[in-house]
Amino acid sequence: MSAIYGLVAKMRAVLSEKLGALEEHFSKCSAKVDVAARVVDGRKTNVKISKLWRQVTTSLCAIIIFDGKHRVGVVQHLMVAEYLAAQRNEEGTFVIWVAKHKLGDKRPAIVVLDAATAEFVDRYYLLRRKVDNVAVDNFFVTNTGHEVNKIFDLLTTAIREKDFRYPDGDLVKVSGGWLRNQLETSAVDHGPAVAGQVAAALQHTEDTARRHYQMGSSTTAIRQHQAVVAVEQLKLMDEFICAE
Repeated sequence: MSAIYGLVAKMRAVLSEKLGALEEHFSKCSAKVDVAARVVDGRKTNVKISKLWRQVTTSLCAIIIFDGKHRVGVVQHLMVAEYLAAQRNEEGTFVIWVAKHKLGDKRPAIVVLDAATAEFVDRYYLLRRKVDNVAVDNFFVTNTGHEVNKIFDLLTTAIREKDFRYPDGDLVKVSGGWLRNQLETSAVDHGPAVAGQVAAALQHTEDTARRHYQMGSSTTAIRQHQAVVAVEQLKLMDEFICAE
């Protein structure tokens, strides 16, 4: 998974720059901002801003999915109202409850963002408020103002363009299910307490939900997220040692 973590690190490194470019453009506009590519008199216009919006949206969605190992639907169906109702603690950790997702008929999904990612999300929201022709209440929207879907298809295209490969030479191809299964397998070595927290955070199956009860509180959500991070950090250490 080191190739995936390398990709996420690069996403974080360029996301602030891309957001900054959008913020500079938006600051010059007093009215709503069009982020869609247009064709005027047979020529494409607004291409640069349209591409920036797509890059920022896709990267931020992917970072949230990779960090929390969420199903794509959790990020896809996150609503503006759910973002506004989120809880923050003194350390800047951000907890959002998302109602619509695969297990949404049983309980909301809980998205925990660290302070750095929360800052990205806040900056994105301030831009999203000014985007013209938005047709949905979803938090993340495309450059045409619609719900974001096919997130991993977009990401796989970007990976192919940058030629990210595994050590054996195969092209990196990711999915939400693959990431979640990798993490759950790694959690077994951490004992039942941590494995239980990881299973609860992943909401992997209905049986898991029954065996690892998840309270509807931000404190529990943060504790589960910390368990996920603990597993990842050990795995990263192993990969670093092996690479050296």
